[in-house]
Amino acid sequence: MADEQAVPGPISIGSVTYYQHLTHWYPDGNAVFLVEDTVIPVYRGIINRRSSVLRAVLEAPDEIGAHPLDDNLTEFSLFLDAIMPQTCSKPRIPTDKEEWRSLIGLIRVAPKYEVEDIATRAVEVLEEMLPTIQRPDQNTDVYGDPEAAVDVVNFARHCHLPQFLRSGFCALATQEWADYSIIADPLNRLTSEDRMRAQQGSVRLQSEVISIAFGRWENCKGCHYHTTCRDDKDCWGGWGDGAWPRGDDEIRWKSLLWHPLDELKKRAEMPKHRYMCTACRDEFVAANQRMRADLINKLPTFFSLGDDEAAIHGGG
Repeated sequence: MADEQAVPGPISIGSVTYYQHLTHWYPDGNAVFLVEDTVIPVYRGIINRRSSVLRAVLEAPDEIGAHPLDDNLTEFSLFLDAIMPQTCSKPRIPTDKEEWRSLIGLIRVAPKYEVEDIATRAVEVLEEMLPTIQRPDQNTDVYGDPEAAVDVVNFARHCHLPQFLRSGFCALATQEWADYSIIADPLNRLTSEDRMRAQQGSVRLQSEVISIAFGRWENCKGCHYHTTCRDDKDCWGGWGDGAWPRGDDEIRWKSLLWHPLDELKKRAEMPKHRYMCTACRDEFVAANQRMRADLINKLPTFFSLGDDEAAIHGGG
């Protein structure tokens, strides 16, 4: 196993200085990989059994006593974690939701070396972490900033995993872009086609929100409560402080336009207001839940996936 007590130090190979890998350092290894500025001695037998691609690399002529790879060090380290775990108790594949970026790195590198069992399992775990076509409402908080959504869209394109695309586009369409300068705009890391899809989807989504929500009593100042209210004396319904304090009207509407799925969920979970009768409260909750479900069902019409659309529907 790796000598985790070893102090990393510079190692000269040819005329280049490298450093020991902090985890995968096997002094008795009989093959050596070079990844970025790091030297990684490994066991040839384990590598040969797990990857025919790396076996071919190791069989190639070795002029400097090591085999350079053009991988990202973090991603290759995750790959080694999966095929050469350090302990029996340490998971081979990250399973904490906060580690979804690590899984993306693993999914990028495992197919390259034809270790399909690792790639398949990593995708299955990632489908439990990120929103997907099948579960658009799952763990949406992973998209805390536009960078995360851009990372997912680019990853899903690169690895041909369209189940993650639509939720990534939806996240991009509901971000507060005023906080980002044009130069630092994360959308610049997308292809021009995907930038257009995110922007078009945002317009379509907001248009749909306006069409289904604008006439609702809670969204219209001065609009009376719904017609089924049976308490026209003590229930304020849509008047004054109906569903929330009057001063919150503007921020609630803005949140509905920019973050419709999150806002509608919050509204349905709001505690009963003292000036709203039970009938109005029930109608308010049911209507917001229904609007949210309708928007989720219509997401496919807002965001086109381009070449990956056929894969969603079982095409080529």
